[in-house]
Amino acid sequence: SFPPTLKAIAQQAFSGCTGLTNVTLPASLTTLGASAFAYCSKLVSINIPRIKVIDNSTFTDCIKMTSLVLPSSVKSIGQNAFYNCTSLSVNIPDSVESIGATAYYKTLLNTVVLPLTLNKLAVSAFDGTPWYTAQPNGMIYVGEWVYRYKGTLPTSIEINEGVKHITQNIFSYSMGLVSVKLPASLTEIPNSAFMGCIGLTTINLPANIKYIDDIAFYACTKLAVLSFPENMERVGDRALDNTAWYNAQPDGNVYAGNWYYKYKGTMPPNTEITIANETVGLADLLFLNVTNLKTVKIPASVKYIGSSAFQGCTALTSIYAFPATPVDLTTKTYVFLNVNVTSCALYVPTASVNLYQTANQWKDFTNIVGINTGVYGLATDDFNLRTRHLTIIVENISEHNIDIYNAAGKLIYSGKGLTEIGVGAPGVYMVRVGNLSKKIIVD
Repeated sequence: SFPPTLKAIAQQAFSGCTGLTNVTLPASLTTLGASAFAYCSKLVSINIPRIKVIDNSTFTDCIKMTSLVLPSSVKSIGQNAFYNCTSLSVNIPDSVESIGATAYYKTLLNTVVLPLTLNKLAVSAFDGTPWYTAQPNGMIYVGEWVYRYKGTLPTSIEINEGVKHITQNIFSYSMGLVSVKLPASLTEIPNSAFMGCIGLTTINLPANIKYIDDIAFYACTKLAVLSFPENMERVGDRALDNTAWYNAQPDGNVYAGNWYYKYKGTMPPNTEITIANETVGLADLLFLNVTNLKTVKIPASVKYIGSSAFQGCTALTSIYAFPATPVDLTTKTYVFLNVNVTSCALYVPTASVNLYQTANQWKDFTNIVGINTGVYGLATDDFNLRTRHLTIIVENISEHNIDIYNAAGKLIYSGKGLTEIGVGAPGVYMVRVGNLSKKIIVD
């Protein structure tokens, strides 16, 4: 027994206690650590108070446990939580939001009903259960989820319309997979979903996609064409790294649709970056530990900034944040960690100074300065260049004329309105916008 005021049981506290048979946990308990009762091979019964997390491996190899009721307070069930509990009948609470890998492996789970609260599910969570054994070969659907493909995966797959979620790692390292058709109803590409699919050449990203999670397409080395939805709310760490699409991007600013995905290559010292107008988001870990970034300008269009986006940017001396309402960083972590918030000036719209002084993480800056944002708001003070398929893309302009000259000095384009101009042949080009000129190599 435990004292009635006990709040926490540490990780591995009773791990391997093979003589333990019955446990009564107090109602006061709020934390049950990872592997707390793992390998208690004679544990028959235990109650679960109103805790929120069943941590990783909490009951791994408790082979004598027969019944367990998880309360509606439980939000997360970690990986291997009930791994190899071969005699155990245990429920999936209606409150749960995430279930980790092999969480229910070899339990006696006969029925799987996934709650509407669930937003993260690992591909192997229910493997080895009677429920999984009873599923026929092919794609396994559970409500609005695709759980996994059972049997030999074909080279081309199509997921049924109506599916909103797919599991983490669902097709990772499926090296024979060539093409995937996703349903219009799908809302996210989860962590590692297609990582290492080296044969994948074709996939559509439906318009409803809100999230592309960490390493979702990492190392899809033949995936050359990606069309990004306009309403994405998150692009995770290395989500697109080492794809054919990413490898084809020139060094410098890389955009995934209207998201600033990454700065590619080695950033020169004292770099000043003006993020393109109409950009809506900055990816997670965007400038993590980039020590050559001196100044960054964030346009008014930005709505999302990822966790650790500027972490470790120790050379930053000025940030220009033009959104009238500060980007909400409440759910993000370490956005400005190790930025010198005392010496780095934060320039914001004059009318918004008070908002930034009280906003999560923005308020950490000592020197928040109000400025007139009209010039940058119209994107007339600078412009960015990038290329794609013999096309020069001009960013951050408003009403200025664009002139493009080839290496021989011949004017090949002059006009307004267009921001993507085909040049027809590889080479070095000079681009003039207003009074500013820049060179770019098209290859």
